[in-house]
Amino acid sequence: MRERTEPESSAAPGSLCILRTSAIGDVTHVVPLVHTLQAAWPDTRITWIIGKLEYRVVGDLPGIEFIVFDKAAKREGFRAVREKLRGRRFDALLHMQVALRSNLLSLLVKSPLRIGYDWARSKDLHRLFINCRIPARSGEHVLDAMASFLEPLGLRQERVRWDIPIPVEAEEFADRHLPRGRRTLLISPTSSHRLRNWRPERYAAVADHAMYELDWRVVLCGGPSEFEREFADEIFRTALAVHRPDRQGHAQQLLALLRQASISCWLPIRDRCTWPMRSAHRCSDCMQRAIRIGPALIPIGAGASTATMPRHASTGANLPKSWPGAASSNTAV
Repeated sequence: MRERTEPESSAAPGSLCILRTSAIGDVTHVVPLVHTLQAAWPDTRITWIIGKLEYRVVGDLPGIEFIVFDKAAKREGFRAVREKLRGRRFDALLHMQVALRSNLLSLLVKSPLRIGYDWARSKDLHRLFINCRIPARSGEHVLDAMASFLEPLGLRQERVRWDIPIPVEAEEFADRHLPRGRRTLLISPTSSHRLRNWRPERYAAVADHAMYELDWRVVLCGGPSEFEREFADEIFRTALAVHRPDRQGHAQQLLALLRQASISCWLPIRDRCTWPMRSAHRCSDCMQRAIRIGPALIPIGAGASTATMPRHASTGANLPKSWPGAASSNTAV
């Protein structure tokens, strides 16, 4: 495919297609890009091909046509997207995922301008499905990498804004479990990489300090795996009192819980964790979502590099003065 370095015209395109199906944390990083596009080109029609679970998180964004791709449906999932796109053409495709499945899915999108990743970040034959590349940069957080897709279109992401709509039912859910009037520390203690996990007794010490020195409510979040439950049980055995609601929920309820919490504590900086309430669903980069919903954030960096910490994280800004590092605007434990 012949490569291009810029679009044929600097005028606002009539239509754009975004291809980013997963994972949840990465998908939410596309939201600021969407807001930037809408602010710059309010008349441009934006279509987003997105995963089934991810749609449940951002599917209420206004002014966006979502086409849901169900990867579990295999051929039927591809067929459903093809039917939605039949006879349609876009002025540009933002091909924001390098996995082979997504590369094949991109063949269903007809567009003369196909923007993809630079050579260093391309894999699974990604280069064969694009004809324009984002700037090559190393050590870049995924949020900034997503924003780079605007540059071949002549735009830059000067302001980061998520504003993910949260339905009333999810807010009511958060009100029931985290009643207002008392500050809340929300802790997600585990990582998919076990060597990065902080020790349970240290989480317990933080929880006890929050509860008995500051009179905060502490809520422990985690998934249904055996390891996560054992890890949580170890925290419970050490801490004097931690709240863990024993029920399932969905991703929009997590967003509401994050908004309701005063501080969120996630591990690690660039990894995966499961969402609260023992949900049967797993979600990626809960910490990244915590950054954009509202509470101050304490990242437990462990083995992860703080160099790739999102530039827009509001870490430590609202910590109680009695906590170490409370005066810092970027506190990593």
